[in-house]
Amino acid sequence: MSKQYAIVAIERAAIELPGMEPRQVEAGDVVNVVLWDGDAEFDPGPGMDLLLIQEGWGVVDGRLAELPAPEEEPAPAPIRVIRSLAFRDRMPVEKQALLSVTAMQAAAAGDGALLTFLFNQAASTTTNLDDPRVQDGVMALIAADLLTEDEAAALLADGTPEEVG
Repeated sequence: MSKQYAIVAIERAAIELPGMEPRQVEAGDVVNVVLWDGDAEFDPGPGMDLLLIQEGWGVVDGRLAELPAPEEEPAPAPIRVIRSLAFRDRMPVEKQALLSVTAMQAAAAGDGALLTFLFNQAASTTTNLDDPRVQDGVMALIAADLLTEDEAAALLADGTPEEVG
């Protein structure tokens, strides 16, 4: 298997490569880069040395140099707006039914806060998990003993790509 090698000047010299004007090189200058299997006979020429280009190294400004590490891509922004149906689907169907019945019973008793929260969710196509109305609604579900703290945290957790669009 061939690897990349640099042909490097080991002393100051004037060189002439086919099809190019003669030029002056200094010791350490990379004159050319070649692929070589390491087995076949190869002569880099007088005053030249053949150096394997190690992983993470390359030719920079005519010399072998360690290349900078690739920049890490920033983490994607958390998803905080999801489909309203995806928000509701974070709860088991049984829990959804319990919330609906409890909200209607509370509304019949004169407290429409939970029913209003559920209606607002049903009327929206998306749910912004940072919207104070959503967070207040989830806190109201905790206060009504309809959600645990862990269930509330799961409801308000960052969205997934599947919950968008």
